[in-house]
Amino acid sequence: MKNTKNVVVDFEFCKVSKKQRSMAGTQLHQEIIEFGAVMLDEHMNVIGRFQKFVKPQYGTVSSFISNLTGITSEMLENEMHFQEVMAAFVRWIGDSDFQMASWSMSDYRQLSEEIL
Repeated sequence: MKNTKNVVVDFEFCKVSKKQRSMAGTQLHQEIIEFGAVMLDEHMNVIGRFQKFVKPQYGTVSSFISNLTGITSEMLENEMHFQEVMAAFVRWIGDSDFQMASWSMSDYRQLSEEIL
């Protein structure tokens, strides 16, 4: 029987303005720009880390977000889009049995919105 691992995710976001949503035909109000996670064993010891920056498709990194997170638009220019980062995350988890938790409900909601 496999041991179940716990994966805790934490994201940083940028805003997608109403104008950007209208022009792009998206309903997203924000986008993930950093995808972080830790994997914990059954004793809550860290056994893996995942961290990737994400190039936004619709939003822009404001000076407020840059000041808050240290992430700039320039840092994201050559990064993968969300779908590619999500695929890398799934590969990182592998075929392990796992339970996922998020740092906050906003992380969970955002992941749900971007997956759909």
